[in-house]
Amino acid sequence: MVKHYHIKLILLFLVVSLNKVYCQEDTSLYKLFTKGFLDSINIDDLLKHKSKSYIRFQTSYLSNAVYQGRKDINTTPYLTPTIEYNHKSGLFASASLSYLANDSSRIDSRNLCIGYSFDTSHHLGGSVFISKPFYNDQSTNIKSDIKFSTSGNLTYYTSFINITTTGSLCFGESKTDLGAIFTLNHCFDLSSDTVHHSFSLDPTVAIYMGTSGIYQTYKTKRENYRRPFGIPDITITSTSSNKFQVMSYEFCLPISYDRAKWGVFLTPYYVVATNPITTRNKAFKQNGLEVPLPSDIPVYETEKLSNSFFVELGCYYKF
Repeated sequence: MVKHYHIKLILLFLVVSLNKVYCQEDTSLYKLFTKGFLDSINIDDLLKHKSKSYIRFQTSYLSNAVYQGRKDINTTPYLTPTIEYNHKSGLFASASLSYLANDSSRIDSRNLCIGYSFDTSHHLGGSVFISKPFYNDQSTNIKSDIKFSTSGNLTYYTSFINITTTGSLCFGESKTDLGAIFTLNHCFDLSSDTVHHSFSLDPTVAIYMGTSGIYQTYKTKRENYRRPFGIPDITITSTSSNKFQVMSYEFCLPISYDRAKWGVFLTPYYVVATNPITTRNKAFKQNGLEVPLPSDIPVYETEKLSNSFFVELGCYYKF
């Protein structure tokens, strides 16, 4: 079992503790899940406050965008404001935009999401949702080929540990990826007065599994983007894009301080990428005729994996 995992669908989610005993306002699954699929919705918060409707404003900073343990050669930090509406029935919707906080200084993506959260008992809860991202044409985010995604998750809560399973379909321009995340977490509430405020630590581990067709499209786009105009287009085909396998293991420690109307959070992540992908490269002229590859590109190439450390921090206000 351990071999089958190295950890995310760590991730969003990416869901987490939702029983008041475990945590007053646990947001770890939200953090997990957003890294892989969603970019805004706090699922655990929805489940905890279904007794009334509310609006939530949030701003967060992500030091690097990592997806399935993969990242661009250049750091991709985001500043993301989000607005959510959460109805007491369980329906929710959100809108967000991500500003690329580096020398490029542009709005790199926008995201719309709608879904439904449910809590069937004191021990079982979950949600289903769809997400529509809009990426800048120049975006180098690993996920920039995703045009639409749909996801669902179930969390089983115990006094010792919370177990979450998440499934997703991500639709790209030419590829569709199937994803799954298995997550374990336990929230420690360190507050002496949980009625008025909550200070919590939520150590979490996750295993990300899935196919890699969208990553293949990103590789092709990235290779051609960096090559001079007039050079034959490079087409990169993964030898295992449809293979369902463990992509990464993720470890994170969400830390949050929450009041009735506002809160702040900090989450450090450490992601171990696994199962390097081998690709086959081909070169084509604009008329579709295959030509010899440039001398600097091999016919077959296996990606060089590296582990990732990044952080997310932010604050929110709701009413």
